[in-house]
Amino acid sequence: MTKYVDEQMIDDIALGASVLGTGGGGDPVIGVQMVKYALKVFGPIMLTPLSQVHDDKTFVPCGMIGATTVIMEKIMTPGQFLRAIDAMACTLKERIAGTFPIEIGGVNALIPFIVAAQKQIPVVDCDGMGRAFPEAQMVTFYLNELPSGPNTLADEKGNTLVLYPIDGM
Repeated sequence: MTKYVDEQMIDDIALGASVLGTGGGGDPVIGVQMVKYALKVFGPIMLTPLSQVHDDKTFVPCGMIGATTVIMEKIMTPGQFLRAIDAMACTLKERIAGTFPIEIGGVNALIPFIVAAQKQIPVVDCDGMGRAFPEAQMVTFYLNELPSGPNTLADEKGNTLVLYPIDGM
């Protein structure tokens, strides 16, 4: 059953991400503030159970990479996440039906909610690992030998990049 996310759920997700992330993934405080703002501006965010995801739709994880301490010096912008997801849709030539966290650590657990609010798409109640990861290939997709790309990156200045890595290592 699809649920709608409210501010209390975001606080709870951030707390859980802090515990499961065991310090990885950065401090979720800025992410919490960004999601709560997105809720006010864009309205409700749907949270869909994994059982309602169908193979004929494209669901894309999202998150950030890099040193988490930089978040406090160089605050991320909601627009960079939107540009990255739009670049993925353009690259795949498909509509993105929903998103989910690539990991459940710190701020990365919250970024999909920011994207979902802006795009009016659901967040799937799942993640790629079950905790924060130190290396990108440590997600469950790698275990099933799924390709590690394409990947899209966007920065706060408007630069966007599509990567086609050889493997996830």
